[in-house]
Amino acid sequence: MTADWRLAVDIGGTFTDVVLVDASSGDVIVDKTLTTPSNPLDGVRTGVGNLLARAGVRPADVTAPIVHATTLITNALIEGKTGRAGLVTTAGFGDTLLIRDEHRYDMYDLQIEFPPPPIPRGRTVEIVERTNASGHVFVEPSPEQLAAITEQLRSMDVESVGVCLLNAYVNATNERTIADHLERELGVPVCISADVSPQIREYRRMVTTACNAATMCRCAGLRVEGGRNACGDDHEERPGVAYCDAGARFVAVGFDTAMLAAATSALRDGLADR
Repeated sequence: MTADWRLAVDIGGTFTDVVLVDASSGDVIVDKTLTTPSNPLDGVRTGVGNLLARAGVRPADVTAPIVHATTLITNALIEGKTGRAGLVTTAGFGDTLLIRDEHRYDMYDLQIEFPPPPIPRGRTVEIVERTNASGHVFVEPSPEQLAAITEQLRSMDVESVGVCLLNAYVNATNERTIADHLERELGVPVCISADVSPQIREYRRMVTTACNAATMCRCAGLRVEGGRNACGDDHEERPGVAYCDAGARFVAVGFDTAMLAAATSALRDGLADR
């Protein structure tokens, strides 16, 4: 029986775990190495190299996309080690992250203090636009408005931007217009709420988008470099593996999983070639 090797990697705050699965026989081989905070990919290379050597598997034998998971995003949010992100929202809704919603994690604490938002009010800019609840665009962002928010964000020296507009979960036209403009003018990664968390309720959608924007600049290069080099220089680029920063647009909702998720995905789905 021909071996069909699949690889999964989880970068944790302390350890980096690697799992190698032969989808044909069901054999599972695991390895653990210390995470290298200054460059997490160094730990990945060490773990993958050790695991492949133990298994007697060549890098070129891993032909399916590599499953990657990490808790680094959660750690960055908890420790406040996020990037310098900006937020764009509909005029009049700039205080949404401060107003929050009625949810309290301790409902009987009358002196409850909430953590600061992932993007401070000082780096939140507003733009005149409006989409109604049924998705009809009443007001499109004007060139003047786009130019104004661009200069505001440029003066803040942002590393990334999140865009969360009213009712954008129904129609994301205005969000995409703004994101395209900012990416072109600022040259930084931009995410929109319609992609990150397309759900009703403004606070939940905005805070998820803000968390994503605040952390995606911290690992924008991780997906790019990792896809090419995790298995070594002779591991070719293949369909189904993200080799651009598209994968890093959704870090808060895509990267933050446990090793169990990576291993389960590898075993259950077989990492079918796409």
